[in-house]
Order: sequence, then structure tokens, then C-alpha cells
Amino acid sequence: MPTARRCLHARNAVYFSNRSAAYANCSKFDEALDDARLVLKLKPGWVKGHARAAVAYMGLELYSEAKEAYEKAVKLEPDDQVIGAGGQACPHTVCGCGDAEEVHS
Repeated sequence: MPTARRCLHARNAVYFSNRSAAYANCSKFDEALDDARLVLKLKPGWVKGHARAAVAYMGLELYSEAKEAYEKAVKLEPDDQVIGAGGQACPHTVCGCGDAEEVHS
């Protein structure tokens, strides 16, 4: 029954979180961000929603948004080394230019 499954998934943040990760792995970052936003709507305080959004923003080269999402994730789970390392991947953080619009190769 596709309708029953659709209703179940509509309220399941884990489903959308996993699908966001799958989209990101396929470089479908717009779709990944859409699902990450659904996760944050369903469970605003869940660290994975912010982490999924950060990955999607990185893929879309929206670095200041990615940094903000990573910072929210780290604030929720400060001891999570995987999430903390994700913020270091932001190019403007690595190069030290401090400008999200200026990304160096």
C-alpha cells in the first residue's frame, strides 16, 4: 500500500535523513537539502538534520550556510568528532580567507 507507506514516511525524520544522505552520495544536493530541511522541520533539535543540511550546502557550494549548519550540529553534539571534522572541510575555513564568497582552488 503505497499510500500507507507515504503517510508513515511523512512523519519519519530518520527516513528523510537517510534519503538526504543517499541523495548527497549521488551528488543530488538540491534533493538532499530538501530532505534535510524536512528532517529539521520534524525534529529541529536532532543533530543529524543539521549535519545533513551542512553536507547538502557544501555540495551546492553555499559555504557560509554549510558552516552555520555545522556549527549548529557541533553545538548540539560538541563531542562528536565526525561532525566537528565536517566543518573543517569548508574551503573558506581551510584557506583562512574568512569570506564565504571567495573560495580558493
